[in-house]
Amino acid sequence: MRCLLVATVAMTACCDPGSSATGVLHATGDPLGTWDFVPNATCRNGYDGDFIGVDLSDGVRAVRFLADPAYGYTLVIATGGDIAYPTVVYHAADCSTFEANLSTDSGDDNGDAESGGFVVVCPAVAPNTMTVGVHGAIDFAHCDSDSIEGS
Repeated sequence: MRCLLVATVAMTACCDPGSSATGVLHATGDPLGTWDFVPNATCRNGYDGDFIGVDLSDGVRAVRFLADPAYGYTLVIATGGDIAYPTVVYHAADCSTFEANLSTDSGDDNGDAESGGFVVVCPAVAPNTMTVGVHGAIDFAHCDSDSIEGS
């Protein structure tokens, strides 16, 4: 089973109908709790936050997907909705599956936009035995710096 993950930040409204985010991230066990993350329909790139990647939100939780120069692809999850206070951080090396792509396309007047997606199973566990962690898959497109207001 392939899953997709989305990166989020605390957001309250969207304003750019050109950006999109779809998929689901499933969480189980401490410290995350048990929930499904289905991102709001929009996303924001990391240019204003000085990172390469995207922020996503489901209105409750925040997820950030980024390309870290030291650790490679990384997933940051904030169950409280504020990405400045992460609950967990998963680097690709922590996961049994972390397939991702991230590309830059033309964005708005504020800079380029990010598109891509990822499939994760974190932490590294044997198939069909996950009891703690996250797994899922998320796709995003045309995430620019104006896609999410209030975050």
